[in-house]
Amino acid sequence: MMFPDHTMKMLKVFLLCLFLGALHPSTAHAIILMGTGDPQANTTPPTGELANSGWQWVGKWGKTSGIAIAPKYFITVKHVGGNILDPFIFQGQSYSAVRFYDDPETDIRIVLVVGTLPQYASLQSTPDELGKRAVAIGRGTQRGDPLFTSERASLVLKGWKWGLPDAVMRWGENRVSGILRNLEGGVETLFMRFDQSGGPNEAHVSPGDSGGGLFLQDGLSWKLGGLINTTEGFYSLGPTGPAVSAAVFDQGGLYVGGNPSWQLIPDTSFDQPARFFCIRVFARLEWIRGVIGTTRSDLPAQLLVSSKPNGPFIERTDARVDAANHTVSIPAGAAQEFYRIKSSRLVTINGVQVQDGTVTLTYD
Repeated sequence: MMFPDHTMKMLKVFLLCLFLGALHPSTAHAIILMGTGDPQANTTPPTGELANSGWQWVGKWGKTSGIAIAPKYFITVKHVGGNILDPFIFQGQSYSAVRFYDDPETDIRIVLVVGTLPQYASLQSTPDELGKRAVAIGRGTQRGDPLFTSERASLVLKGWKWGLPDAVMRWGENRVSGILRNLEGGVETLFMRFDQSGGPNEAHVSPGDSGGGLFLQDGLSWKLGGLINTTEGFYSLGPTGPAVSAAVFDQGGLYVGGNPSWQLIPDTSFDQPARFFCIRVFARLEWIRGVIGTTRSDLPAQLLVSSKPNGPFIERTDARVDAANHTVSIPAGAAQEFYRIKSSRLVTINGVQVQDGTVTLTYD
């Protein structure tokens, strides 16, 4: 099913975390389900045919999500924010972020952590996503109040408003409906439709789901196929507003575009479901592998020095690092100095030796 051309031009696509302050007094944080508004629904790992379909690889990054993709790396999107040393909470353990790798072509961010993640997702490595069964996992809002249009003196349900934030991880199902290329400056995206025929677990997204995962079924296994990033969900019930944000399974009879140019999506005999969009992992596979395939040699140990025990510490750029033997050497000076070693992993200085005008530190 295709959208009319004029509708496609007017539908608004939003970064899922940009409008939180305007929409809610609190930060919005999950997957919206077709079949139920119960806030406890789908808040535990799926079972049966959906067992091990991605839940085990999703952690908490701030108020949103990240997905483990290698022993020392997780993946998310840039627009959810975060800082170096922030914790990534994964399977009940905390892992500090120590370096960001930002994709120059998309909103993807890969984060290096201290420690070793116990398990991680496989990546979609073939361009056959279209039509595949998908599980979406995120931390968006609850399902809110029903959204109706008034047609022929009766109210017609179109979907549900974005509800209250609760920071709870949820899952839902969908299928990959299509692939868009050259959207938003060259980004390739997978899109899913919020379709009434999809069943009770049919999923749409809302603010806070960004950075969550879209996991695709590949035979008996599941792979990370996309990163939740944007959605259609900004409407009006009339030509002059106000705006309503909602997960909608039929956009017919609603207005899109924003003030002062709201335009009607003509109602039809068939549903016109809203879509949500995920950055296509396959399209950025080479870049992703280039990051997670590197070793710690791309982030060598750095020697920091200070004249005081509590700093401030600055880098000694003349330090010679021998990563194989775990030593750092600098010319000896007359002044008292205090040392720290900065690394992509936790290290301990276990010895200092001064010989022939050189200070050598050993570390584990």
